[in-house]
Amino acid sequence: MYIIKAKNGDEIVTLHYINSSELALTQVLEQELNTSGTLSFQIADTHMHKDKLVELTTEIYVYDNEEEIFCGRIIHIQQTIYNTKSITCEGELAYLIDSQLRPYEYSGSIVGLLEKYLNEHNAMVEDRKKFYLGNVTVTDNNNYIVRSNENYVKTLTEIQDKLVKNLGGYLRIRKVAGKRYLDYLKDYGGENEQPIRFGENLLDITKYIDPTTIITMLIPVGAEKEDGTMLDIKSVNNGKDYIEDEEAIKKYGRICGYKQWEDVTVAANLLTKSKEYLKKQAALPSSLEVQAVDLGILDYNISKFKIGYWTKIISVPHNLEDRILLTKRTLDLENPAKSVFYLGQTKTSLTSSNINSGKEVEENIQSSAESTYNKAKREFNTAIKNANGLFQTSLQQPDGSTITYLHNKRNLTDSDIQIVVNSAGIAVSNDGGENWYGLEVDGDFIAKILNAEGINAEWVRTGTMQANRIAGGELVLGGNSNTSGIMLIKDSNGNVIGKWDKDGIESAKGVFSGEIRSSLGEIGGWSITNEGLESKKEINGNTIKVKLGGSNSSDDVLLSISYERENSTENVMTLYKTGYIVANQIYSNNNVEVKGDLVAEGSIRAASGKIFISPDGSIIGGSVTSDGDISSDGNMSCNNIFTKKWVDAKDTINTGNVFSVNWKAGITGTYTIGDKTIIVTGGIITSIN
Repeated sequence: MYIIKAKNGDEIVTLHYINSSELALTQVLEQELNTSGTLSFQIADTHMHKDKLVELTTEIYVYDNEEEIFCGRIIHIQQTIYNTKSITCEGELAYLIDSQLRPYEYSGSIVGLLEKYLNEHNAMVEDRKKFYLGNVTVTDNNNYIVRSNENYVKTLTEIQDKLVKNLGGYLRIRKVAGKRYLDYLKDYGGENEQPIRFGENLLDITKYIDPTTIITMLIPVGAEKEDGTMLDIKSVNNGKDYIEDEEAIKKYGRICGYKQWEDVTVAANLLTKSKEYLKKQAALPSSLEVQAVDLGILDYNISKFKIGYWTKIISVPHNLEDRILLTKRTLDLENPAKSVFYLGQTKTSLTSSNINSGKEVEENIQSSAESTYNKAKREFNTAIKNANGLFQTSLQQPDGSTITYLHNKRNLTDSDIQIVVNSAGIAVSNDGGENWYGLEVDGDFIAKILNAEGINAEWVRTGTMQANRIAGGELVLGGNSNTSGIMLIKDSNGNVIGKWDKDGIESAKGVFSGEIRSSLGEIGGWSITNEGLESKKEINGNTIKVKLGGSNSSDDVLLSISYERENSTENVMTLYKTGYIVANQIYSNNNVEVKGDLVAEGSIRAASGKIFISPDGSIIGGSVTSDGDISSDGNMSCNNIFTKKWVDAKDTINTGNVFSVNWKAGITGTYTIGDKTIIVTGGIITSIN
């Protein structure tokens, strides 16, 4: 349930509440990663709080139940001919455009630069617009960046240009104890529990190719040198300050671009970086956009989508099964079922792209579908190519042997990174020798995290194993040699919802969209047997058993219902494949209609309808009771007939008693009731003998 509130100073009023006709708006909330987001709504002239909305002053809050999902300010109010006001709001990230950064030069850590930006912003704005430094998980290889600007620029623009576009990552606003914190995260780290699946909540998949970022030639520059010029690649590139991709030129022609790496000070490193960058930019990029409906809006038992969280998408017709980042959502707050969620990158228009400008930045290589292995491999390759050198220390041992250390500081004792080679093996430490990882001479390998394209092994010995993919081969649990093997499945809160071991599969929660086959087992209280489905339920000490399928006595039985008492079993009803029903008692609030014979050991009753047997069927039973007509194209043979209307039989009626019977007008025939012979002419009894 969505609620919208407006705040002016200390005064807070409710603008929208879904259960109130007086507080109802037509509104749409659109949010996207690394943008402010917008909220648009219309407010009628009759709304009690319409005059409390002021541009740039009024703050608007949107709540999903008690969770705040949007906070921002009104930036535009337009009044229509019907006096309805159209309101446009921008998210609170836009408060960072209210401050201006002065020209600066900076060298240091990412955390220090972001803190510098926020401190200067906070010095210029009122308290309600201030941001405080939050969590920063985006890193640089050397934890040392160089940034500068000779112009006056908006704080938000500089954060986007100097951090996000260069280093990747995502901005997230977080509120604690009334203070607004700005997090700069490599990844939100969350997983949406609800998947997007074809045939359930998937609306559309669009794959598009974007030519706007292609370049086939690149002029790279690095950091500013002491003489004021920029580092180039002429000294390591045969005197040329540019590089080319010949294959791309043949396909797309010469398209030149420019890029600066402000923190690269070595020409060889600059050439390496520029080649990697051009190779990527010369390839025609494609992106995937997915639209989906949040089932959590319709069902409270399903977790709602969260923006910035990884989401599993499964579409068999598109040969797609992957994890993609939820980057954008459009919420219809008036009709939540119409809300749409987008996964993947959004398309860039040609007019918004400036591929030849100095502000063009390196695209984040880590796509939303990148595997953990590829990501680790890329980061390792980048670190190796850009890392500094090491110092060497050799320690002579009494026996004449040598232990060799490689370390990152001049003195071994001051170094946190240490690599040692001795008779025990080769080991690496990044905490000054407190913990070591590496290869032992006996073949054991001690590692913190292992990333590999594949592992060939006779066995894996482990306590808890976590994996996102096992390709090919077999994963074996249990068996004669491993009676305790177990695989646990947990939800997003760490609760076990499934177990797979030598005894089978046990699940506390699950959704099956495909075909389920089982010869034996139990699902939802139904036992699966070789003869069909069977369910039992205890009522007042007795057991009611319902069975679908064959029985021990006959394969023609479709359905049987029975009472199981302590010493006996009483059949209530049996339905055969031919449509034949055998029951102790039949009762209906409406009509009872059977196309064959109707056999009941007890009574047959239609409370407000009629009993009709056709064609050429017979009524055979104890009592036949109806508040409507009783009609048969065949015979009637039962103990008693109770009806308030008429009885009609094609052939004969054989019964002990008839109560309150009106013969159908036009009936002519001879009928036997008990020891009496009744002659009916034109619906009138003319003789009883």
